[in-house]
Amino acid sequence: MHPTSSTELIPSSATYPTHSDSLTSAHATTPSTSTATSSSEVSASTKVPLVVETATPLSSSLVPNSNKAGIAGGDAYPFMKDHIGWWYDWSPNPSKPGPPIAVPMLWGDGKVDQQDADRLKAFKQLATVPRYVLGFEEPDCPSGSGSSGMSVQDGVAEWEALMAPLKARGAKLG
Repeated sequence: MHPTSSTELIPSSATYPTHSDSLTSAHATTPSTSTATSSSEVSASTKVPLVVETATPLSSSLVPNSNKAGIAGGDAYPFMKDHIGWWYDWSPNPSKPGPPIAVPMLWGDGKVDQQDADRLKAFKQLATVPRYVLGFEEPDCPSGSGSSGMSVQDGVAEWEALMAPLKARGAKLG
C-alpha cells in the first residue's frame, strides 16, 4: 500500500474521533478567514490542518487470487484453500494444483542430502516458467536442521544460475 495525504481544515476546538466515531464526525469545515495576530492566539474559530493518511492499493496483478495470504505445507491446505491466494510445500512441483496458486521452491543447492539433491534436479527440469517462485529454505541456518544451510557465495551463485533466468522470463521471485 502506498500512503497518500489529504488535508482538511478542522476547528481547533473540534472533538476528534474515537474508535466508535467516524472521521467525518470530526466536524470538518471549510477554511476560515480568522485573523489571529500571532501563533499563540488561537480562538474557537481558528482552523488547523488535519492530515489524514489514506491507502492506495497496489496493482491487483501482484496479488495471487486477489488474496495476499499464503501458507506453507500441505496439512492445513484442505481447511485453508478457500481463504488463501497461494501456498507452497518446499518442492519445485507442489503436490496440489491451484487455485490457490501453488508456488514452486528452489529449496537449496543440492548438497544437504539426497532429498535436497532430488529437489534441485527437479527444479532444473521445470518445463514451464512459474508465475511465482520461492528461493531457498533458511539458507542462513545450519544444514541438517531442516534448512538448506548455504554459504552466501553458494546462495548467490545458485540464485544467479537458476532464479535470475526465471525472473528474466517473467517469474516473480520471493
